[in-house]
Amino acid sequence: MKICDSCRTSYPGEFTICPKDQTPLHVIGELTAGIVLRGKYELISKLGAGGMGAVYKARHLAFGELRALKIISAHLLADEGFVGRFRSEAIVTRKLQHPEHRARRGPRHHR
Repeated sequence: MKICDSCRTSYPGEFTICPKDQTPLHVIGELTAGIVLRGKYELISKLGAGGMGAVYKARHLAFGELRALKIISAHLLADEGFVGRFRSEAIVTRKLQHPEHRARRGPRHHR
């Protein structure tokens, strides 16, 4: 993963220049507060980490809502079985409905 020092946005490793402001990108070893992931989540702090990855407190930029983001460790990305289970867990988690856990979705466009 690479980051732009100017806008703090992250990009995949194959990018060399920030598409937003043409600043050269550099490789980051660890995610830190202030980094913007996928153009929509600003990391606030690391909540915890383990062998499978880390969980970060983040703010959704468009809605101002706080979210927990679970990030898979790079060494597990090649394990298709693990990635599949991770995706399944994410789908189930988004469907949870509980007063202490409210699944939120972005706006949808209806035809």
